[in-house]
Amino acid sequence: MKSSFSVVVPAYNEEENIASCIKNLDSFLSKTNWDYEIIIVNDGSKDKTSEVVHGFLKKIKNLRLVEHFPNRGYGG
Repeated sequence: MKSSFSVVVPAYNEEENIASCIKNLDSFLSKTNWDYEIIIVNDGSKDKTSEVVHGFLKKIKNLRLVEHFPNRGYGG
C-alpha cells in the first residue's frame, strides 16, 4: 500500500518565496513512491502570492490552492 498524505503550506504575502517552495516540494515528492498533494492556503495576501500559485496549477497536477479573504490568521 502506498503512503498518502497532504502537505499544507500557509502563505501570507509570500510572492517572493512561494515559487521556490512549490518547486522544491514537488521536486522532492515526485521522486518518492508516495501519493501526495500540496495545498497552498493563501490567507488574504495583498501581494501576488495568488497569481504565482495560479501559474503552477496547470503544471503540477498535485497542487491545490485554497484562498481566504479576508486574512483569517493561523486559526482560520
